Amino acid sequence: MKIYALTSVMALGEWVKKQPHLQAKSLDAKFLLRCLRGCKYSMEKTKKKLDLTLTLRIALPEFFRDGIRCLLKIKRLKISLGGTLLLPGYDRQSRNVVIIRPGTYDPTKTKGK
Repeated sequence: MKIYALTSVMALGEWVKKQPHLQAKSLDAKFLLRCLRGCKYSMEKTKKKLDLTLTLRIALPEFFRDGIRCLLKIKRLKISLGGTLLLPGYDRQSRNVVIIRPGTYDPTKTKGK
């Protein structure tokens, strides 16, 4: 991790600890670094994103506890029906993984340009 990223991660961790409304558990450096990368290393954008994410997790714990299982069931159903499915998580190179079953699409029902 570069020095700039390391100092940004440390500063972000301190900022989260100082936010009483977040009641955040200790967030690991990898999570904070992913948030920074996703916001192109903008501290302000990252703070807004973290604030929204953690506030929602606190406000809707039942969704994040039970809703994730429900979403996984829906994704399994989608893959059994065919089409496209974005897998949860990332590969070893931090890329999204998508499963596409083109044979399940009916081209006569798809609108072209």
